[in-house]
Amino acid sequence: MSATVGALPEGGARRRIARPLLVVGIVVVLVMAALAVRADLEVRRQTHAANVHATKLASDRRAVLHEIDRQRHELDDAQQQLANGQRTTRLLDGQVTAIRAQLTHSAQDLDKAKHNVVDSKTKIYEQAARIGALGDCLNGVGNALNALAVGDENSAVGSLQHVAAACQQAAAEIPGLGG
Repeated sequence: MSATVGALPEGGARRRIARPLLVVGIVVVLVMAALAVRADLEVRRQTHAANVHATKLASDRRAVLHEIDRQRHELDDAQQQLANGQRTTRLLDGQVTAIRAQLTHSAQDLDKAKHNVVDSKTKIYEQAARIGALGDCLNGVGNALNALAVGDENSAVGSLQHVAAACQQAAAEIPGLGG
């Protein structure tokens, strides 16, 4: 009996040894399953990336082919326009000769027109000065009205005094008012 008091039964010892081995076995199986899942996910990720890249390449290829077709049409159109332009140039050469003869006769008319332009420019400059004076006058009157609208009579009087000369000049130029 003394040997059996300190010793464990055979079945208990097996259980103590079997249990850790079972746990280690389960851990090994779980680790292998996790590695298999990770490998599967990596393969799927790489497959998806390859599919996305292939789709992009196909799309880019279609876009390049479309651009080549568009440029071919543009080139065909440009060649047609060039041929039309060359025909038109030949026709216009004869017309240019006729126009040159007309230009020689028009030189006198141009000299008269130049003289008229100088006279018109002078009138325009005079009108611009009148318009400028009228604009200054109207701006001053507008400023005075704005000052009156806010009750500032001193600023209103100052604005009118500031543009009085411009208003008198503008009035003198208006038929029926002063000039």
